[in-house]
Amino acid sequence: MKKTRQLLLSLTLSLAFLLFSTPAGGIATYAASCNWHIVSSPNPSTQTINDLNAVTAVSASDIWAVGTAYLHGSYNQAIIEHWNGTAWKLVANPPNTFALNGIAAISANDIWAVGGAGSTVTEHWNGSTWTLVPGPNPSDVSILSGVSAVATNNVWAVGHYFDNSNNKRTLVEHWDGKSWSIVASPNVGSNFNALSGVKAITANNVWAVGDVYDFHTNVDQTLIEHWDGSVWKVVSTPSIPSAGFSAITAVTASDMWAVGLILINGGTNTQPLTEHWNGSKWSIVTGPTPYSSFLSGVSALSTNNVWAAGTFNSSSGAASTLVEHWDGTQWTTVSSPSPAEFNYLNGIVAISSTRIWAVGDFQGGMANNIGFTLSETYC
Repeated sequence: MKKTRQLLLSLTLSLAFLLFSTPAGGIATYAASCNWHIVSSPNPSTQTINDLNAVTAVSASDIWAVGTAYLHGSYNQAIIEHWNGTAWKLVANPPNTFALNGIAAISANDIWAVGGAGSTVTEHWNGSTWTLVPGPNPSDVSILSGVSAVATNNVWAVGHYFDNSNNKRTLVEHWDGKSWSIVASPNVGSNFNALSGVKAITANNVWAVGDVYDFHTNVDQTLIEHWDGSVWKVVSTPSIPSAGFSAITAVTASDMWAVGLILINGGTNTQPLTEHWNGSKWSIVTGPTPYSSFLSGVSALSTNNVWAAGTFNSSSGAASTLVEHWDGTQWTTVSSPSPAEFNYLNGIVAISSTRIWAVGDFQGGMANNIGFTLSETYC
């Protein structure tokens, strides 16, 4: 069962119900008058798993989330939800869209959502209707995982595809205001390469993150690529025995964060990974290390106000939501609700110091094959 749509790490899914050790750092005291609480969100299906994978905001009263309803049978159904300042509501989705993994807002009348289940999916919101926009597919298995926009005529989407030799390769697509096209992106060796998140800062400064998996050695390595206006290039990251990125955000061009997971104990457990870009290099920043945990989303308000969301697993095998906060000095764990036995946060967006949203799903148990969308807000 696919629970962390952002990570795209081959080893992650087998680690879903492992032991947990108490997070270091305790509960954050930032904005002590605020707390995380659940806000009801709709579910298109009452007989399967409903999951929200990503969230974006135009304003505090104009927020969008996308995901997938994993229907029984041979197909899935994409989910689009909108927060109008009072309630979440389902929004009509174009037919034959099976999965949405990422969303980015340029304005209230200009929003992109991307995904795919075999073929890439790109959808556009014009202020009144979501419509499918044709895009390229380099193979029969091509998926977009993240999207970010500089302007109406400058949007980037990333993901992966499988080539003729069944190798997973990075996929980067660009919208120029008229059409989507594939932009060449590098791959590390002949291993499985995938991009899971993207952040466009300017037309000549775009970053993408993911992982490189060597199926011969069962080792994952972090992957970061950069667009300088002419070409995508791999950027060096700190050496970690086995790790991968799920998401990226930016405060400025010289203040960026990437999050994901580190595989530990020979790949039997995981812990969160947070790395920082200072304008010249990426560095690991230590933080809370819940055992068997990962971060799936990250969003930044300022140099001293960054939020990340994900999942950790308890000794009983249950999965709980995980929220972490960066105050400019350290990462700390912030208490967040988990309404059921298995709870996952996949995306997060920070609008202001007192308004942050995170989305995902929750499920009663493995025997209960029904899952529900999960929406949480801070303050």
